[in-house]
Amino acid sequence: MIQISEFDSHFIDEKSSTYFGFMREDRIEDIESFYDEIAKALTFPDYFGRNLDALEDMLSDLDWIPFQHIFLIFRNSNSLSLVLEDYFEPIFDILSTTTNERLEILLID
Repeated sequence: MIQISEFDSHFIDEKSSTYFGFMREDRIEDIESFYDEIAKALTFPDYFGRNLDALEDMLSDLDWIPFQHIFLIFRNSNSLSLVLEDYFEPIFDILSTTTNERLEILLID
């Protein structure tokens, strides 16, 4: 059995070559803290530009994660629309249209 702490930002299952990134919605208060959390969840490089274009570029690449399958998991995703305000729709447009075949986005309400 695998135990994952609610404080973990990611988990690696080397046996299945799978990377799980966890979004900590309780730490997201605005767009800047969203960028902080997604950078932790997907271990973005230091050069991440912290804007929507850079987010799209990072999600399209992810070459620094050397696993076949990458899951980005959002728990309680409905609350994000309130804290992200005008950024919510563009962010989720980027998430839903990413062309990275290794990345799957899971929204859990």
